[in-house]
Amino acid sequence: MITNFPADAGVKENARHEYLDRIPKIDSFALVFNVGQMRTFIEVGKNLERKMDVSLEKQDEMLGKQEMIKKQDEQIDITKEILHETKHISARQEEQAETAGEFVEKLNSISRADKEIKRHREEFQQLKGAIRKAGI
Repeated sequence: MITNFPADAGVKENARHEYLDRIPKIDSFALVFNVGQMRTFIEVGKNLERKMDVSLEKQDEMLGKQEMIKKQDEQIDITKEILHETKHISARQEEQAETAGEFVEKLNSISRADKEIKRHREEFQQLKGAIRKAGI
């Protein structure tokens, strides 16, 4: 009885039968065996090819996602630059607003001075008229 089996092998029965058919020559057997092995190898190769195609498709998807992430990072950098420029413009606008406020204050001061001068002219004209009337 044979006792040297592979670890995962299971033997249900061990029987001896008389062989009644012819025994092929080793060359014929080898040829048939090799053809069978080649068919098996071709099927395994086809399965591997299909699996590799699926794997390559997944890799292409990942590369596409990585490209999208790269573009998003570029957009974030551009947004940061725009934000920086916006803050700079905002600071300049605040400076201009202060300058405009000072300018408006000066215009108001000039307007008050113009009103004061106009009032003084009117008073001067009244005084001039009163002096003429008095004959001086």
